[in-house]
Amino acid sequence: MKGAIRSIRFRRHAHFSERVLRKQMKTRGKTLIAFLDKSGRLDETQLQQDLDSVKEFYQNHGYIDVEVKEVRKSARTGQ
Repeated sequence: MKGAIRSIRFRRHAHFSERVLRKQMKTRGKTLIAFLDKSGRLDETQLQQDLDSVKEFYQNHGYIDVEVKEVRKSARTGQ
């Protein structure tokens, strides 16, 4: 799937801040200098690795039964 990532949001995460969770991921939302830093590109393989990294982070901090329940992707048309 080809696409761009505008933003990454975490929902229902009470124990760690979004900033801490984002640091576990290589995937980034699109920045103003995306043409230089390649941010915002959707790579399904990297996204799956990032989800696994977040899950592993939780497990390393005592949350053994953590799971990612939903990854929501949406398409915007006309922009």
